[in-house]
Amino acid sequence: MKEISIDIEELGGLKITRHSDLMECLSLYHGRSISELLDADEDLSELFYIEDNPITLTVTELVDIANKQGFWGFCGDNEIHLWFNDKTDVLEIAELIGHELGHRIRPLHRTTVKEEQKAQWYGLVSRLTVSILMDVWCKE
Repeated sequence: MKEISIDIEELGGLKITRHSDLMECLSLYHGRSISELLDADEDLSELFYIEDNPITLTVTELVDIANKQGFWGFCGDNEIHLWFNDKTDVLEIAELIGHELGHRIRPLHRTTVKEEQKAQWYGLVSRLTVSILMDVWCKE
């Protein structure tokens, strides 16, 4: 799997990059090398939401979850970073991209929970759109 990038001028030159390595993607997110991430596992935490309930994960826990679900991503200043494996369902990828694009849509919400909810709605709309398109095109 090689790294690919797409520039989207309509979104202010937003760049979407697919990374072939989850740890590389996490390293960019945290601004630390992979070895620093693993060495400081308990000191670095990721706020993760399950049904609007925030939980804190260590890097190791996050890596385990990301590997099990087959994808992970984040939105930087003007770039969306994605990692997904070759077995990840196209609907999951569509939802991931939509979710991260949702973080680029303004206004940002004042609370992290509300911002995640907004992004999740964008992700679900993306999933639904791709699902409908696949259904329409796959019918003969």
